[in-house]
Amino acid sequence: MWAVVGYSLLFFGVALSWGTLRLLGIYRRLPVEQYIVFGGAAAIGLYALLREPSLLHFGLFVLGTSCLGGLAWYVHWGSIFPRGKLALDVGDRFPDISLTDSEGKLFHSRSLQGLGSALYLFFRGDW
Repeated sequence: MWAVVGYSLLFFGVALSWGTLRLLGIYRRLPVEQYIVFGGAAAIGLYALLREPSLLHFGLFVLGTSCLGGLAWYVHWGSIFPRGKLALDVGDRFPDISLTDSEGKLFHSRSLQGLGSALYLFFRGDW
């Protein structure tokens, strides 16, 4: 019974993570509900493993702690540091971009060409 509950929590946690990030586009600084779900699955796995050692309970414990650790790594380390270089070097030409502004209109960076310096601010989700 504990294995069913724990694996269901893991499935729900993965669906919750995928759904909030990919389908809804919600990025939060600290996804508390995902920590609770994955932590609960890991705790149930540990409880079940200590109560009745089996390969099924061991797998639940390993998957639960792996998901919890992976979430912690992504939130606190992986999403903070970029995979590549983000900064432009002095003298580099800013790449031409087209983005939607805060009013929903399309903005082209080349429209500012020849007007002097420009400061671009990019906000990632609500971080």
